[in-house]
Amino acid sequence: MYSIVDLSGTAGQSNFAFSFPYLSQDHIFVYIDDVETTNFTFNSTFVVHLTTALTAAATVRIQRITPL
Repeated sequence: MYSIVDLSGTAGQSNFAFSFPYLSQDHIFVYIDDVETTNFTFNSTFVVHLTTALTAAATVRIQRITPL
């Protein structure tokens, strides 16, 4: 089971909010322009923080993948 949100990010942006529930932070995956990144932390339950801010406008996908 999974949930996905695509967000439009701007240069300099590093925080991205999402609203779907998850059981573990390990189930949350982040992609920048369709390339997975592991360089993020959680600011709060529903906000991910990119370790390095975007250098240009990009689509940021936050996806939950819950193992069976």
